[in-house]
Amino acid sequence: MEDTIYIDVLLKDNMIMGYHIGHNERKSPYDYYKDFYYAGVEMNANINKEYEVKRMTVGIDADISNEFNNYIFDDLAREFFKHWKIHPEHFGQPAY
Repeated sequence: MEDTIYIDVLLKDNMIMGYHIGHNERKSPYDYYKDFYYAGVEMNANINKEYEVKRMTVGIDADISNEFNNYIFDDLAREFFKHWKIHPEHFGQPAY
């Protein structure tokens, strides 16, 4: 059985504000509403102009080992995130 893991990054000024790794794809800045809420940042009407989402998808066999799962989260995702600098006002833990 094949599954997909989405590695999504929220960018502002071409720098990482937030990120998500999981089975649910985040297609737009609005999909990061909880990140905005917990950071105390108001989502305004210009959100799609100020922020953008980039993603990478990984198709996997559902029976992968923990070692390979860790590789996706710890190595593959971090290498993807390193395409951008961390925004000084990023939400939560830095991406790398």
